[in-house]
Parts: sequence; C-alpha cells; structure tokens
Amino acid sequence: MVAGFCLIGLPGFSQFANPKESHVFYSVDEAVASNVPARQLNLRDQNLFEVDDAISTLKELIFLNLMRNHLESWDYSIFELKSLEVLDVKINNLKVLPAEISKLNKLISLDISSNKINQLPAEIGKLKNLKYFYASENYFITVPKEIGNCKHLEVLTLENNQLSYLPQSITDLKNLKVLDLGLNQFKSIDPVWGAFKNLEELKLEYNYLQELPDDISELSKLKILNLSDNQLTSLPESLTQISTLEYLVISNNKLERLPENLGALTNLRTLIAINNHFSESEKACIKAALPNCHIQLD
Repeated sequence: MVAGFCLIGLPGFSQFANPKESHVFYSVDEAVASNVPARQLNLRDQNLFEVDDAISTLKELIFLNLMRNHLESWDYSIFELKSLEVLDVKINNLKVLPAEISKLNKLISLDISSNKINQLPAEIGKLKNLKYFYASENYFITVPKEIGNCKHLEVLTLENNQLSYLPQSITDLKNLKVLDLGLNQFKSIDPVWGAFKNLEELKLEYNYLQELPDDISELSKLKILNLSDNQLTSLPESLTQISTLEYLVISNNKLERLPENLGALTNLRTLIAINNHFSESEKACIKAALPNCHIQLD
C-alpha cells in the first residue's frame, strides 16, 4: 500500500475549536449555566450515548464537536441550533443522516465520516453555505443529485463507500478543490469531470479504473492525483498537459509505459509508480524525463 498523504487546504476547525475566537465549553451544563453566550462546544471523546436535550437552548452555538462518542441516533435538539457553522459527528455509530439536517442552513463544515450511514438525504442540497463535506467510511451506494446545489463546496470526501458513479449534477460544483473517491467501485471516470476547473486534488485509489479519459487535461489546476491500486494499462498523453501536477501516484496498476511527453510535467515533484510492468529501459526513460522529480519505481 502506498503511504498516504494529507489533503490540501483542509480546515482545522472541522475537528478543533478555536479558543481565540470565543470560550470553548466542554459540557452542555457548563455552557447552559454560563453568563456568556456559548458559541463553541467540544464534546469530543466523552463516551456519550446521547446528547443532553438542553443543548437546544444554546441558540448562538456555531461550533459543535461530537466526534468519537457512541451515538447511534440523532438527538433532534441539535437541529434547533440554527446558528451552527461547524458540526462534527465523525466516528460514531449513526445509521442515518436525517432530512432535518437542512434546518442547519448556516453550516460551512459537516463531518459525518466513519459512521454507518447508508444514504444521503436529498435535503443535503439545501445546505447552500456548505464548503467542507466529509462523508468517508460509510455505506453509500449513491449520492443524491441535489448535491449539485451545494455550489460553495470546496472539499468533498467520499472515500471508502460503495460508489460506482456520481450524479451528473456533480459538475455544478465549480468551486470544488478536493475530491476524494478512493476505496470505492468506480470503473471509469466520466469525461464531464473536466468541468472541475478549480480541482487541485483528486483521489481515486483502490477502485477498478481501466483507463482515463483524454479530457483529464481539463483539470488544469490539479496538483495531486492518486490512481494507485486500479487496473490501468495506460495513461493518456493528455495527462502531460496538466502543468500544475506536483504529486502523482500510479502504483499497483498494469502499466508498461508512461506518456512520451512525460517531461512536460515540469512541476512534478513526486512520482510513485511501484509494482507496475515497466521494463528496465522504460524505467530509465522515466528517470531521464523527470530529473527534478523524486521517483519510486521499485
């Protein structure tokens, strides 16, 4: 397995409160009793099985972290927190994302990763201010077409689900910078993905891709591309037109050669291409084409 790397541009506030902004409370009781309106509540790692209903009185709350507890169902008092901008319920045992999530229409960041959710509600499309949506490690088979209404989305992580396609409306996400689709069941990339003119990172590792479309070159701002552990036998020559590419991972495929104009990737700093079918002469050509790149071929 190829060593992982961090997603670019991800906001730390998805998991961590900002004590410089306002006081951080660590219990509902403390927040309710305070003479100062509570704006940040961090209930992370508190072995909670439910949330105190009194949380609904915290009308000015903008940050709520419930990460790594034992929640199996939602306390609907949470959906009364109309000022919430950041909600993190990562690493719980939640089985649904209720339609009532649409009530939190000021959300900027929503993290539901590492739960047991098997479906996203159409109401997700009503979160017009959402910029960061983390939904990895769940059981999604599909993504609702309404996701295209979240036009401010910059980061969308759907890693480790059961997706084999995305709705056509995904191309309405013109501001998307990070798209993580690793560990799914994609067999092909829809050519319309070229609409992601601002995409900087695309992760597609551990899928079933056999080829890339020629218009991959339209991802003209792409910096990071991970295609490891697929079934690729070739890469299109057009890939070398992505002059912004800095990090390319293509390990564990069936590649025998790389595009002839590989040297055009002058900004490429890391190429990880272990466990393919390159001849020794092809390996030599790759190294010669990219003299300023850190290359792993074996």
